[in-house]
Amino acid sequence: MSSQQIKIIITALVITCLVAPVKFDVVTIPITLQTLVLFCIPAVFGKRVGFTVAALYLLLGAAGLPVYAGFQGGYQKLYGPTAGFLWAFPFINYYIGWACERVEANFFYHIVIFVRAHFLLLVPGFIVLYLSLEGVQLWDTFILLLPGLFIKSIVGGILTAYLIKKLPPQWVEAPKHKQTNLST
Repeated sequence: MSSQQIKIIITALVITCLVAPVKFDVVTIPITLQTLVLFCIPAVFGKRVGFTVAALYLLLGAAGLPVYAGFQGGYQKLYGPTAGFLWAFPFINYYIGWACERVEANFFYHIVIFVRAHFLLLVPGFIVLYLSLEGVQLWDTFILLLPGLFIKSIVGGILTAYLIKKLPPQWVEAPKHKQTNLST
C-alpha cells in the first residue's frame, strides 16, 4: 500500500467516524449517515480502500469509540441485533468499489450501485435482526428504511460523481472516461 493510499485511508476513516454516527428523522423517516459516508469511500477511492476503511471503522467502534449510528460503540454491537449490518460493511464496500471501478463517473450509475448495495446490506442485516429479536416485523422495518435508502443512494450517487471529477486523478480509483457494462 502506498503512502498516498494510507493518507486517503486515514482521512476517510476520520471523516467516517465524524459523519457516520449522525442520525436524524425526516418526518417519520429515520436516516443515519452511516451508509452514505461508508458507501461513498469505495465509490471514489476503490475497493481496497473501501474495505479497509470499513474494517477499521468496525474495530474502532468495537473498541468503544462512539462511531456507530446514533453515537454508539462497543464490542456488544458486533453480536447484537444490528451485527449483520455492521459485519457486512467491509464486503459491501468491496462490492461498491469493484462495481464503480467498472463504470464511468456518472451519478446515475452510482445511484444504481448504491441502491443495489443497500439491498445487499439488508440481507445479512435482516437475517441477524430476525434471529436476534423475537417478534420483529421485517416488512414494517423494510418499509420504514426504504425512503432513507433511496435518499442516501441519490445523494451518494451525486456526491461521488462530483468528487471523482473534482479530486486529483491520482487519488481516485474510479474511471472518469471509460464505460463498461455493469454486469461484468
